[in-house]
Amino acid sequence: MNVSSALLVFAVVASTPWSNPFSQSKFVPDIAFIADVSGVWRNTKEGSEHFAIPGFSETHEEGDEHGHAHFNESQGFNFNYGELSLYAPVDPYLQLQVVIPFSLHSVEVEEAYFTAPLGWGIQLKGGRFRSAFGRINEKHAHMWNFAVLPEIYKAFFGHDGLVDTGLQVHYIAPLPFYLMLGLEILQGDNEASFGWKGFEIGDVSIKDAPVPNVCVAYLKFSADKGNLTFLGGLSGAWGKRRHSHEGEMEASGGVVVAGAEFTLKYFIDAYRSLTWESEFLMRKFRTYHYELKDNGVPLMDILDRLQGGFYSQVVWRPAKRWRTGVRLEGLFNFYTQENGTD
Repeated sequence: MNVSSALLVFAVVASTPWSNPFSQSKFVPDIAFIADVSGVWRNTKEGSEHFAIPGFSETHEEGDEHGHAHFNESQGFNFNYGELSLYAPVDPYLQLQVVIPFSLHSVEVEEAYFTAPLGWGIQLKGGRFRSAFGRINEKHAHMWNFAVLPEIYKAFFGHDGLVDTGLQVHYIAPLPFYLMLGLEILQGDNEASFGWKGFEIGDVSIKDAPVPNVCVAYLKFSADKGNLTFLGGLSGAWGKRRHSHEGEMEASGGVVVAGAEFTLKYFIDAYRSLTWESEFLMRKFRTYHYELKDNGVPLMDILDRLQGGFYSQVVWRPAKRWRTGVRLEGLFNFYTQENGTD
């Protein structure tokens, strides 16, 4: 009896270290760090980030030290940013993700969100994240095929694209092909097209827009035929607009941004491929534009605008670690109607 008891105790003690419920390794997140450096030559002293697109966007402000405003900013060699990514599963029903980019100018939290699968093809995401609007917006800079974001994205959403705080829910339908429907409710901090903070100019006071201020809806689908893959999608974003810049103030009754995307990718083998990717975006809004005259009285103009643009790129991947491509872009101001009143 004594021998059996001794063996039993020995077995339990020996197995204890392997079943420790407080093992720290279970709480260590997956950590990744990516450094983005570049060698640049251009025939101008400054990159396109410092140029205005009349009627679409303003020039980059010197005080704006965040995001990708300094991406490839100098001739020669550049350290663009380092990106720290942390991922940890909390339990089978909740995962956490944090993305922190470091640059020579700033440190910021680009993304910090949770994802929770709810079953039946439904997933919930909440926190600060890159919107699933369009094809390229959800990708980080090191995943782009080209060194800069397409001009239409910078014009409509700024150098970082559409990144905001809110909730996202999407549904993947149980079909023989891929079909996803999604909806996002966002705070509306993106001032390139939206913004929610009110302002005062002279005796005019514009209230804050109600928050959350922006709604995004999207549909994405894909299908395969042999070595050819087709991906497509439709996206829409709408909300209110509040914006101020260099003493000139704007407020808008409403903004709508719509986009269509398609991608054709032909796989030659496991590593070689040829990809054609295109997106077309349109934006429509009415802007009430206020500016103080010399006598201190604000002048208001009412501007109705319909704008659009596209990019289309072809990328050839001849080997596992090499890609080359060409991109064509265009911006269009379809109409601007202006009515001024004192």
